[in-house]
Amino acid sequence: MTALIICLMIAAITQYQAKAKYKSYISSDIMQNLQSLNTILYENNNIYEAILGTGALSSDQAYLLAYNNETISRIILENATRAVKLDYKEEDFAYSLSSLNAQKIALFFSEINETIVDKELKGIIRQFSILNHEWLETKELGIQNLGLDNSNWIKAIAGLEERTKEYLQKHNIENIEELWITRTEIK
Repeated sequence: MTALIICLMIAAITQYQAKAKYKSYISSDIMQNLQSLNTILYENNNIYEAILGTGALSSDQAYLLAYNNETISRIILENATRAVKLDYKEEDFAYSLSSLNAQKIALFFSEINETIVDKELKGIIRQFSILNHEWLETKELGIQNLGLDNSNWIKAIAGLEERTKEYLQKHNIENIEELWITRTEIK
């Protein structure tokens, strides 16, 4: 009987330690992702300012903006999906306008080569810059303690989503792609 109790205690302790390690790993991943997201948003901000200031877009800048926005999309989607899988949020939380719009910006820049920024392109890039600045204003992204022990990481993703929705509503568009694609109706 004593041996059985000892075995059960060892199993319980081992299971507890495994759960603690998993929680620590996930928390570390969340913190690293959101810190990277914050850094990328600042980097994008600097690139947008440089483009708008010089009136030229280099292929390196286009590549970085495509890559950075792809990463923004991935981080938002990954963490929104994680919140759903861990039962912190309902399934619709994973369907993120922020992730979708970051993906569309990434696609826009992936199709551009080095170019002089004309009036139309300058307007589009200015709008990207405004949305990026809105994302930067998400206060929870600046919090250092982001992990499973608190809900700040979920608030950060929800804050990005809220700022995206406000931006789209303010500009009366469904997604950022409408800034550069002219829609025609078939009558």
